[in-house]
Amino acid sequence: MKIIRMIKNFLFVVFITFMPFVISAESFSVPNSFSNEEIADADDVNENFQSLAGAINDIQNSISTINGNIQNLSESQSSKVESLENRISAMENTIQELSNQTKRMSEISSSQDWAVPSGIQFIRINAIGGGGGGGGEGGGGGGSGGLIYNLFLDIKEIKTLSISIGEGGNGGDSGGSNGSDGGNTIIELKNSSNNTERVITCYGGKGGIGQDACRDCATSGGRGGSPGGYDGSDGRGNGHGGAGGDSLWAKGGIGGLENNSVRRTDGNSGSGGGGGEDNDSGGKGGNGYVEILYWVDI
Repeated sequence: MKIIRMIKNFLFVVFITFMPFVISAESFSVPNSFSNEEIADADDVNENFQSLAGAINDIQNSISTINGNIQNLSESQSSKVESLENRISAMENTIQELSNQTKRMSEISSSQDWAVPSGIQFIRINAIGGGGGGGGEGGGGGGSGGLIYNLFLDIKEIKTLSISIGEGGNGGDSGGSNGSDGGNTIIELKNSSNNTERVITCYGGKGGIGQDACRDCATSGGRGGSPGGYDGSDGRGNGHGGAGGDSLWAKGGIGGLENNSVRRTDGNSGSGGGGGEDNDSGGKGGNGYVEILYWVDI
């Protein structure tokens, strides 16, 4: 508590420094003066002593007043110092608690029930839905799954998180059909009675439009998931497939080119698949994903 002692010493120095100036402010005058070899009148001498005694009494009263003010100020400052000591103590306790904790992370890529560790009150969640499949035969890329990022939850009454991972949508067939939508990633927060108290949903990305569904279009594109999804790029027809939409975590699959000069690819976790190339099916969308961060005692 070195800081507290410094504050108290500072206040004491302030009191001692200013006290003489306040006392010296009191003054008095002698009513009668005398010369050498002059016979002094007793009444005049007594008047001088009475004036001096009055001045001394005034100074004593001033000192008493100053002491009272110092006492009041000291009590007030002591209360403030005590309040500061309590705050510092609370901060030290918080720092100690934080130093005794470490961050843990669970990465979840398949549907499951996640049991909340004992003593955990808060968690942070990142989650994404499944990506849409790419359209067939030069179709558009699938859209990326919808994203929830840095969602803080108070889970002191929650015992289990029931997690359903959204699967990536299938690509359209080589005849040019549309890719299917990605599945929703769903998180249910359940209490000790296994009753659902809250549901969190990350929507899947939309499938890319196949060339067969857009015969009269110069291009055919995928559509993004919501919220946070990104659109797949348009296909250009005649075997030029569009790329799948990227998510914040993963890249979408690339679009294929005609004559198999570039093969389309599937989307990575949480993104859309690439569009199909000439006479080929579209890429599959990436599956959804959930990340849970929490803090535990060391």
